[in-house]
Amino acid sequence: MGSPTLCTLLITMILLIAVLVPTPSSAQLVWHDDFEDGDLDGWTVNWGNFTVESGVLKLKNRTYQGLDISRGEISHPSTGVAGSWSFEIAGREWWVDVIATSLDGIGYRLIKDINLGTMFFLEKIIDGPDERLDMYRYWGNDSRHFVNITRNNDGRFEVSIDGVVALEETDDSFMESSYFIYHADGNDSALDNVEVVTELYTPVEFLAVFTTVIIGTVVVFVVAGWIYRRRIVVIDG
Repeated sequence: MGSPTLCTLLITMILLIAVLVPTPSSAQLVWHDDFEDGDLDGWTVNWGNFTVESGVLKLKNRTYQGLDISRGEISHPSTGVAGSWSFEIAGREWWVDVIATSLDGIGYRLIKDINLGTMFFLEKIIDGPDERLDMYRYWGNDSRHFVNITRNNDGRFEVSIDGVVALEETDDSFMESSYFIYHADGNDSALDNVEVVTELYTPVEFLAVFTTVIIGTVVVFVVAGWIYRRRIVVIDG
């Protein structure tokens, strides 16, 4: 039987590289909760009175020393620091710590405030005065919003409110997280369809995969060239 053709060898080696070298995937779901199960599994109520009604997490009024108190805080374990955080949220005022290293909220926080009109703030929470990274004035009247926050491995934030890019900033002070924290203020507060996605490959890991592919390709062509020259020598001989 004759030796394999050059074309067959090339195809075989390229297929081997494609199978053996991992292909980077851009993202992976870390956790999500649409509250359709009707419970708070995975969540910890830090304070306040939360319940799930019709597939939505809601803050309920509670009475303390004869006063109606409509504030509360609830958290979920969350380790993503690069990727995306999306959720539907309603209420007069609230804040969400998407990256929190502790239950004190040390990390990065998105705030909705109505003291000076409806404003959204992206802040860095530290041991000391909080640092405002960016701010956005909202001119609409809606109390319910769809929020999508992205952050890349370089610490670049992009916050979209109802499909509009509203806040942008770069900060890499915090590259680890333990919690996602929701702080609600007002009896109309609600949270739904929380989804946290993280990037699988850091730039270093991606570079390693890319380098492997390049080296493999070079090896294929070197071997193919050697085989080709050998065939010519045999034919000429």
